[in-house]
Amino acid sequence: MVIFDEFHERSLQADLALALCLDIRRALRKDLKILVMSATLDCGPVASLLRGAPVIFSTGQAFPVEDRYRPDEQDRSLQVRIASTVLTALRETSGDILVFLPGGARSAPPVNLWAPLWTAKRRHLHSSSLRRPPL
Repeated sequence: MVIFDEFHERSLQADLALALCLDIRRALRKDLKILVMSATLDCGPVASLLRGAPVIFSTGQAFPVEDRYRPDEQDRSLQVRIASTVLTALRETSGDILVFLPGGARSAPPVNLWAPLWTAKRRHLHSSSLRRPPL
C-alpha cells in the first residue's frame, strides 16, 4: 500500500509519485493499494483518476487551540530554539502540543537536544502524543 497524505499540498514530486504508482499498479502490481488523503482537496478528480475509488468523509472533531508565537532569535540555532520553545510550552501548559516547523532536515533537532524534552514530557504530561523520534 502507498499512502499519499495531505495531497492538497500539490507538488511535482507527489504528482509524479502518484503517476508512477498508477503505472506500477497497471503494469506490475495489480494488487497495489493506493490511498490519497486530504482534508481540503476536491475529491472528484482524484477519485476519477483512481478509477472511481470510494470517497470517505469524516467530520472530525474540533478542539480548543491556543496560538503562541516566539520572537525570532537569530543568535541561536533553529534546533536550539525549537527545543527551548517546546520545553517552555511543556512547563506553561497541560495537554498536548503541536509545533509547526519549517520543512526539510534543517528543522529536526539533533537527538541530544530531544533528551530534555522526554524528561520534561514524563515529568509534566501524561499523554502519549509526543513520541521519541527515530534515531
